[in-house]
Amino acid sequence: MLVALQSFQAVLTLAVTAVDDMVSFMQSLLPLLSTLLITVGAISSSTVFHPLLWGGLVGAIASLVHYLVFPLIMFGTAFGLVSHFAQELPFSRFSGLLRQAVVTLLGAFFLSFFFRFYGG
Repeated sequence: MLVALQSFQAVLTLAVTAVDDMVSFMQSLLPLLSTLLITVGAISSSTVFHPLLWGGLVGAIASLVHYLVFPLIMFGTAFGLVSHFAQELPFSRFSGLLRQAVVTLLGAFFLSFFFRFYGG
């Protein structure tokens, strides 16, 4: 049990590090992409895909994932483990609700990203 919890904590730490690395990569890549769009003649597209807009949205979604989604995943796993080992405590449905909340939040983040840049 202790090894499983330590492994879960290691995986969660790795996920947080991966999200932070992806955000820094995207924020460093966006000015280059905007410059490339301008050089090929897509000036109007480069103003729509402004680095500040992309960087702000990427940073906001990454912050929401870091401070909202990851804790929900951790609490859902903790409640799932408690309900698995203590049969008299009915936390399995609450754990499922937290997992469904994580999936719904991630879907909403992806939809907001899609509609902001591709839906008009």
